[in-house]
Amino acid sequence: MGIFVKKVRCKLPGVADGHSERVFLSWNGEPLKSSQINKAIKSVWKKAGMEGSPSSTLFRKSAVSKVHTTCHSNEEQGNLADLMAHNIDTARKFYHLQEKSKSSVKASKQLRTVMRGNISEKCEQGKSNSSDKSLPASEESVSKTSRFQWTAEMEELIKNVFKDEIENKAVTIQDVREKISHHPQFTGLNPKSVLDKVRAQWRFRRSTTTEGQLVSLPADEESLHQCISRSLSQDNSSEIIPPTISGAGVRGVFSEGDLEDIRLHFSDMIRKSLPIRKQNVKEALEKEQWGNNLLKKVTLDTIFNRIKYERRVHRSSK
Repeated sequence: MGIFVKKVRCKLPGVADGHSERVFLSWNGEPLKSSQINKAIKSVWKKAGMEGSPSSTLFRKSAVSKVHTTCHSNEEQGNLADLMAHNIDTARKFYHLQEKSKSSVKASKQLRTVMRGNISEKCEQGKSNSSDKSLPASEESVSKTSRFQWTAEMEELIKNVFKDEIENKAVTIQDVREKISHHPQFTGLNPKSVLDKVRAQWRFRRSTTTEGQLVSLPADEESLHQCISRSLSQDNSSEIIPPTISGAGVRGVFSEGDLEDIRLHFSDMIRKSLPIRKQNVKEALEKEQWGNNLLKKVTLDTIFNRIKYERRVHRSSK
């Protein structure tokens, strides 16, 4: 810094007159911009053979983090804020995020230790103290063991001992404690586990028929011919859906003459397997005078739906 001030800075224009109070200036004697400072730092960094692409912001944040980590004095942190011309509250805010990340790592390691069973002495002592207050001595040892595996013999014993409770679908913890005290097979079991097992007998039991037989589905099935005959024999056929009328929902939009013209001119689409395309219907209608008059009265979609409806009626009548 001393060599730069004595040998380099004094040669810049305007420095000898004392017009500039800044230490680092451009070759024209003007104050450096932030982009020029970053370019100078990267240039020096590269010439020194260092890897990476640092910036002035990176150095600034590194200095703030280091000071806040090593120095806990408000005066020292305030002096740094004055030196770098930044807000000390902002610096403390971002430094708190670093402390939060460190504390999160500690909490994660502690959680992993607790969940995998390697509980510290402090946690073990707290657990034993809480167990003494909430559970009897006979149940405390059971709570520290792993989950009990119910065998077929034990499940059968549950059904026999708690037969009345299962049938009435009602049981309490007092009933469980009283009954398991008379059976040595339940020695060492947690009454709460036995209570849950008894309740599970009617809560999660599959529903079956009275004699254990499956309900048989009907085997007969109505044929297509029977279905069509039944639908045609009705006075009002509800199986054939009438065409949708676009625009105004008024029934009887087609006269008998309109229907005869549609059935006659579009007989190939109605009676054969010729595809019904809206463009073909439009072109056929525009060629006829009655078709143009019909297009003025109803929309093309209404005519298109009517043709499809006539085809469904024709096919169902076969």
